[in-house]
Amino acid sequence: MNFDIYSDDILLDPPTQRAAYSDRTAWLMAAMSWLAYLPFDKRAGTAQIREIAQALSGETDIEAIIAALNKIASPGEGEAGRVKLETKLGDVGFKLIKTIDVSIGMRVDTQAYIAHIDTASAESEGRSDMLVLAFRGTQPTRIADLRTDIEATMTTVDTVDNTPARVHSGFLEAFLAVKDEINTIIRQYPSMPVYITGHSLGGALAVVAARYLANRSEGACYTYGCPRVCNYAFAQQIYTPLYRVVNASDGVPAVPLPGWAMKALTWLVMRSDWTKWLAKPFEGMSDYDHFGYQRHLSNTSRVKPDTGPAEFPGLKVRSNPTIWERFSGFTTGRIGLLERLMTPLRDHDISTYTEKLAWHALERHRRRLALNTTAPSNANENTASDTSSQ
Repeated sequence: MNFDIYSDDILLDPPTQRAAYSDRTAWLMAAMSWLAYLPFDKRAGTAQIREIAQALSGETDIEAIIAALNKIASPGEGEAGRVKLETKLGDVGFKLIKTIDVSIGMRVDTQAYIAHIDTASAESEGRSDMLVLAFRGTQPTRIADLRTDIEATMTTVDTVDNTPARVHSGFLEAFLAVKDEINTIIRQYPSMPVYITGHSLGGALAVVAARYLANRSEGACYTYGCPRVCNYAFAQQIYTPLYRVVNASDGVPAVPLPGWAMKALTWLVMRSDWTKWLAKPFEGMSDYDHFGYQRHLSNTSRVKPDTGPAEFPGLKVRSNPTIWERFSGFTTGRIGLLERLMTPLRDHDISTYTEKLAWHALERHRRRLALNTTAPSNANENTASDTSSQ
């Protein structure tokens, strides 16, 4: 994966003390989510491989064998990967506090990092400090990640008013494995606004983390290509603003199916003796929905000039897209059937999210400057709504 992230002084100065949606913060959190894929997790060294081989020589448990092989099949780079992350964060004026890497057999494989603005660096001069917690998303080669994603039966968790708050079992388990370690670090920075972010599975973990770690008004949670995570009662326990960014026809936010669809499927399978056995697992997934404020990035072509960021002429960022707008990638453009079918996967790429958001934020800034240059002296009131998300 290429980690060449375009940055700009304008992009690197988001309003950190404001929890409202910001174009620049949306780009920054997307970049942070992208960097979470750097392989800073532990490397399977020679000694560990020998230990695994010796253990497997007499092993008959399939799950234990797969878990051990997974450590070798998808190794991190250890300290070298951490240094890469530290360097990339420095490029955007951030300082790494800690990397998080917890693997528990085939059940849990959670990676994240915590960073804050390096106020002593030249890139961060004049910026207010902020704490960022970024979770890594699904890596298809990691078996535990795939298991986390498909463990979609909902778990009921405690609430202060005893309402049936339910959340994706796999996401909850993956988060709880790192909760205490993360919480210990966050408590060391009580005055900083906390921004939680992630792409794909990482976005789902960010939503769960917003419930358990950052229930305060300072900061926000930004997710990218995030699947459905919970039900209404669980979402009602989240007081941190949630901003859910979806690119074009990204297919991941469409799963798990919404509660109404699962209830309809349950009703259908109950009508036949051949399919009744599906009713119970379907009922266990019948309460999902999306929550928070959506921002949808329209389907548009990418143009890469010789210098500067990738450009997306005609890009629109909508708050409440129609179904037609949401899945326009399936229906627009002269592309082949196979390419059209690959659209939901292509649109899920975190690099595309980051590039589009950079272009949009810079275009908004250019328009703002033009308005302030050409508008009459009393135009501040008239342009306030257009600049509020800068």
